Order: sequence, then C-alpha cells, then structure tokens
Amino acid sequence: MDSLSIKNLIEPTIVVTTWSHPNKRMNEYMPQQPKELTLSEFAKSELKKNTGYDQLYSDQYLKFVNTEVLPFIRTYFQVSEEPKDNIVMGSSMGGLISLYAMMEYPRTFGNAGCLSTHWPVPFLGEAFIESLPETIPQSKNHRIYFDYGTETLDKDYEPYQLRVDSIFKAKGYNSTNYKSLKYIGHGHDENYWRQRVAPVLIYLLNN
Repeated sequence: MDSLSIKNLIEPTIVVTTWSHPNKRMNEYMPQQPKELTLSEFAKSELKKNTGYDQLYSDQYLKFVNTEVLPFIRTYFQVSEEPKDNIVMGSSMGGLISLYAMMEYPRTFGNAGCLSTHWPVPFLGEAFIESLPETIPQSKNHRIYFDYGTETLDKDYEPYQLRVDSIFKAKGYNSTNYKSLKYIGHGHDENYWRQRVAPVLIYLLNN
C-alpha cells in the first residue's frame, strides 16, 4: 500500500483488518447461502464432524463488520462511504467471505478481491456456487477480482472458477468490472498472494 501510494497508483487509502478465530476460520468465513441448506440438521452434523463446530457464523461476522467496525472507522477517520471506495478482500476462505460480503451488503462494498478462493468446501461449496445466479449483485455498480494458481490446493480450483466466471458473465459482468486470472506455478501460499496483491489493489481502488 505504501509503495503504491508513493507512486500515485492509488488514492490515499487505509486498511482495516479484523481478527478471526484460528479454529473457526471455515465456520466464520463460509457463506450461509443457501440458508435452507446451511441451517439444516445434515449441514450441522457435517460441520461438527469436519470442524468441531455445528454452525456457520459468517452472517454474524458480516453484521459485526457493518454495525461495529465500519461505524467506528467512519467516526474516527476521514473515509469515503461510497461503495466504489470500499473494497473487501481476502484469500482462500477469505475469498469466499469477501464475495459474500459484497453480495450481502452491496450498498456498502462496491468491490471485492478474492485470491485463491477456496470453492471446494465439502457439501456446502457446491451449493453456494449453484446459488450465485440468483444472489450476486448487479454488475453496474460493482467490480470483482478472482485469481488462482496451479499448484498445491490451488490446482483443484480451475473447474470451479470457470463455472463462477460464466455465472458472472451471464449477469452482465465484463472486462471493465470483472477479472479472473490464472497464475501458472503459483500455489496456495501467502508468498504467492504477496506477489499478486499490488495489481489487485490498483484494479479495485481505481474506478
């Protein structure tokens, strides 16, 4: 962020990070969509078996961000409240919750950055993708970025991402407000995300 600001590649911007529970990352970041599935007894049983917790907390997490974190930031910092100036961004499960944040609060977050989005969540991931055609926001006021690598966990992502790309394009997203990139040789690792983050920020912060 500092180097991009010094080079005048982005407007003055602040970064706000929120703490996540190390043992509840999947439960906090997996979108609660479709509701009828994620609240079912079967889903609770599968979550308990796979994570140790029997429910998802992503709706509560996003409510916390929007009713506590953002009001605090807007009170004590001079920031724009325009959706186009507010981006949400994350990697892996953080990619899922960033997309979900833009979907659930489209008048708050105009842009989302999703690096190495972890689509293949057992049982719930497929249902979430299938629900996207009815729930992603209109393309006119939003911009989104996806990417993925070809090694380690990322090597499994391409078929899912290509399906998601087709869904967004069917909703009117195009080259001006949608990017989906494949990075040959990149794995599921912070070192690779660090290499990719600058162009993502430039893309999302310059409307």
